[in-house]
Amino acid sequence: MIKISDIMLILVIGIILVGGGVFFFMRDRKDTTTPAVTETTEQPNTEVEPASPYADGTYTKTGSYTTPGGTEQIELTLELQKGIVSGASVKPLGKAPQSKQFQAKFISGFESQVVGKKIEDLNLTHVSGSSLTPKGFNDAVSKIKVEAQA
Repeated sequence: MIKISDIMLILVIGIILVGGGVFFFMRDRKDTTTPAVTETTEQPNTEVEPASPYADGTYTKTGSYTTPGGTEQIELTLELQKGIVSGASVKPLGKAPQSKQFQAKFISGFESQVVGKKIEDLNLTHVSGSSLTPKGFNDAVSKIKVEAQA
């Protein structure tokens, strides 16, 4: 004959086993109905871009350089934004035929070496076969730097 205490013991053991099974089942189950909330700890960008000492604007100056035939000039126009050259053009002012030829070569290739660069880093030496015209360019850049800082 089964006693009530035996039935109670079987019930308690059953409840423990069922409860333990439910616990392990729920622990391993991933809830796909509610998206997980992840707290982000993004920090604001505190890096400050240093201010350029050069004022934004368009500047035009004449640069001089010496050739075997005498002094020649070019006219340089630079557009600056935050100290970066955003546009550039050169007007040839050469007098001697050879100077005009080299200035034309310079003009055909200088822009890619200037636009997008910091004005403080500009220092051209040879451009498209021209080695003297860049000296006039650098002279004009020096004058623009002075004006743009004023």
